[in-house]
Amino acid sequence: MLRRLGAPVPGLRGAAAGAAGEPEVDLDDASGEAAASHWRLAIPAVPLLLLGGLVLWLSLSAEQTMRERLARIPSIVVPVIDMAGGDGVLPAPTDAASAGSGTSDPNPVDFAVEMAPAPDPALVEQTPDGALPRVGEDGRTPWQTYARPFVHGDVRPRVAVVMAELGMSSAATRDALARLPGAVTLAFPSHAPDLPAWIEAARRDGHEVLLDLPAEPDAYPKDDPGPGALMTMLPSDENLRRLRLLLARGTGYVGVTTLSGSGFSAAPEAVGPVAQELARRGLALLDARASSRSALAGSATAAAAPRAIADIRVDRSPSPAAIDAELAALLEIARRDGTAVGVVSPYPVTLERLGLWLPKLAAEGVALAPLTAVVNRQPDR
Repeated sequence: MLRRLGAPVPGLRGAAAGAAGEPEVDLDDASGEAAASHWRLAIPAVPLLLLGGLVLWLSLSAEQTMRERLARIPSIVVPVIDMAGGDGVLPAPTDAASAGSGTSDPNPVDFAVEMAPAPDPALVEQTPDGALPRVGEDGRTPWQTYARPFVHGDVRPRVAVVMAELGMSSAATRDALARLPGAVTLAFPSHAPDLPAWIEAARRDGHEVLLDLPAEPDAYPKDDPGPGALMTMLPSDENLRRLRLLLARGTGYVGVTTLSGSGFSAAPEAVGPVAQELARRGLALLDARASSRSALAGSATAAAAPRAIADIRVDRSPSPAAIDAELAALLEIARRDGTAVGVVSPYPVTLERLGLWLPKLAAEGVALAPLTAVVNRQPDR
């Protein structure tokens, strides 16, 4: 670089400055100092620019990642079944009680419905453990596809009645099928003899079906739930293997419950993986409250599995007066909370009292609903 200290440049110095004998200005030094000043101002901005670029890249990347994650989540559409014809009028009800209510009842107690065929090949996964339920490629789930049709626009309080312990006695099961309206949900132990045939018969009569899974009770080992039960002392991999074997025992059910598992259901670390597997397979879970400390509903909520919670075991004391009192309490819960779930057994006295109580629900302003029509309508306990 040439330094021109003694060479004045016209136009850059005023005459007054020359007359005053001011020193010559080093233009290269001046421009260098200006450049350095500019760099000193620019250097702090570099990290800010880099940070801004990083934030922009992360935001775009996060948005893309979220889009990809959402694309992998199956879209779930809750079916709202319109049982009315094109003129908006329901076909003639199948029982006298519903007939008396006319067309004002969108969900008559024993309305004849057509259940979806089961198994649906799109909802079956062939595995070494057997044919298992799964979520379809189109997002359809077993708990919705195999559900009993229900008019979900019905604004009345809903009561779901689940009759459990079926399939072990042929006579009791046939009696229940003959006397119960289709909106009552039926639960069969997974080890019941002729389970597939009983599920088919129940669905043919319009009933939703649950599998009752054997699980560890509080009184184990004095009270043994039998082989293949879900146990707290087993690792989660073994419990999931057992769960898959139990689920493979039948098809066409909407979900599972456990009436025996008071010990297992109270162990969140054991229940959690089971709830996640049920959610992954598109199944509902009924927390039958085998234990007052049950973690089933909370675990199902955490796993985003559809779930319902039993409010009352109606015939714990199987006498007419006690059953009537529990049914009245169930009705009050429905009116107070909008939803109530009762669990019953196929005792002759229970069937008798239900036969008198169920036809009166419409007059009480309450709808008898299948279990799938009350899922996720109750807060966790």
